[in-house]
Amino acid sequence: MSYEPYRRVKAEEMVAVAHRRLVAVIDMVDHLSLLMDLHNIHDKLALVKAAYAPLALFCTVAATAQTTRDRDVFCLCCCGYI
Repeated sequence: MSYEPYRRVKAEEMVAVAHRRLVAVIDMVDHLSLLMDLHNIHDKLALVKAAYAPLALFCTVAATAQTTRDRDVFCLCCCGYI
């Protein structure tokens, strides 16, 4: 995923951005569950539900901080910003 502030994101693109973030969070939880030796799908689902918002926000903010110093820009994973 690329976090570059090339263009302003349109409202209809936000669904795709949310989907990409969800896939990334599921991947993170899958890796974490291997470290914690979790094999129960219900535990993994609970982690995804609890971690989606914080992990998605943290990853996006961290990528924005690495990409730009503009405080008025919030970079998204579709090479756009809001």
